[in-house]
Amino acid sequence: MDDYNQNGQSEMTYSPGRNRVTSLYAMMLAWQKAVPNKPCLCIDDAVYTYDNFMRDVQAEKEKLEMYAQPQPLLIYRNSVYNQLTAWIAAIGAGLQPIIGHPDSDDIVRKALEERLKEPSACCDKADFGVLSSGSTGVPKILWRRTASWADFFPVQNEIFEVTKDTRLFLHGSMSFTGNLNALLAVWYAGGTVVTSAYLRPRSWLKVMARYAITHIYLLPTKLRLLMEAMPISKENTAMAAEAESTAEARRRIVPTAVKQRIPPVVAKQRTAPTLSSLRMIFAGSQMLDTKLMHHLQRTWPQARFILYYGASELNYVTYCTAEEWLREPNTVGRPFPGVTVTVDEDHMIYVTSPYTIEGVACPFSVGDKGWFSSSGRLMFEGRGGAVINRGGYKLSVPLLEKKIQELDGVAEAVVMGQPDALRGEEPVAFIQCEPGYTETMIKKAMTKVLSVQEMPHRIIGVEEIPLTAGSKIDKRQLLRLLET
Repeated sequence: MDDYNQNGQSEMTYSPGRNRVTSLYAMMLAWQKAVPNKPCLCIDDAVYTYDNFMRDVQAEKEKLEMYAQPQPLLIYRNSVYNQLTAWIAAIGAGLQPIIGHPDSDDIVRKALEERLKEPSACCDKADFGVLSSGSTGVPKILWRRTASWADFFPVQNEIFEVTKDTRLFLHGSMSFTGNLNALLAVWYAGGTVVTSAYLRPRSWLKVMARYAITHIYLLPTKLRLLMEAMPISKENTAMAAEAESTAEARRRIVPTAVKQRIPPVVAKQRTAPTLSSLRMIFAGSQMLDTKLMHHLQRTWPQARFILYYGASELNYVTYCTAEEWLREPNTVGRPFPGVTVTVDEDHMIYVTSPYTIEGVACPFSVGDKGWFSSSGRLMFEGRGGAVINRGGYKLSVPLLEKKIQELDGVAEAVVMGQPDALRGEEPVAFIQCEPGYTETMIKKAMTKVLSVQEMPHRIIGVEEIPLTAGSKIDKRQLLRLLET
């Protein structure tokens, strides 16, 4: 059944709970009618109901229809709320919106605008565009039909246990496809999304507790920030002072069986909000480490954890539970329903899926490499180009980062190649140390787990690893440090 708007234009309807979505705008209109007073988005202290949100969307839509707008439409807004209202309004107005990365400079924005003027860069079949999330250069424009995401929402929601009662916490710009997809999947179910406008992990914890979140979606980079932000109890701080004096005191405070790490200078144990409502944490990245996994399990033992592997071009590919990952570190699990994964003789991963961007011919590869274990799980090796050729010795950047990341005292680690006239490339490690540790101590620890070929040529200490608006490592900023 079709509805008609004020201009007499036909609009596809959407029934809440129905699997098929042909219009995200119509989907939100249906929820506005069904549950007008239910929060759809909470940003720090601000609560927006489905009715509030769609009223603002309607106002945006009227502006777009009143003034001639370019097609496709690039949207640059810093506020998540403003990004979303403009994006849904543009879909309702029949445009092809793209949420731009808010941290893009003028050169990148101009380059994208010029690219969209080229007929070959556009796609008439698409409903909206997304941008690749790389941290260097001009991002790629990827075109999607609504069905390429929406038809998969029932599948991913069942696996991630998303329902109408879900309250999902995520953080970052909606130009990051992982954020936008996760948010829309929750709205598809009629749930609530919670976020913060600030990069302050301690305030995230307060926001999570305030809204009794049930789900967390964060990349490992931000999950580590969250773990580092755990408050320190007075009792444990006093015990830490005692622990500093003798090794025996350390053993009394933290039994060996618990395997808690104690910095050599000060032993501080962090306690976290209980968050008894939390039941699921999922992350979309291959850069996980055992230290982080154990920390999450100790902090919130009642919550399940799922790591998924995907790509902007392909949507979801494979997934695994925490238990599967701990049994086979570096695995990204088995394919999602409806997705086929193969690996060729060069370890290149190929994916066949009905949920890809426009213009993709399957089987398709984004350049990632891996192999299947005897258990049938996909083991991830990294992007084909993520290799440092050190005088003929090839180093896998993801595996080297993982080895360093798992060392005691390392809060975050990034490895990059630096050109070298003699050897071609040399590995450089950017290290964010945990309290009580220094770069010298980390370097000493590296010699015990890394081969001579793997040892970084330089170790650069940073106060924090810079992130893009899409929660990825900002390699542009790190490259500037190499030049100094």
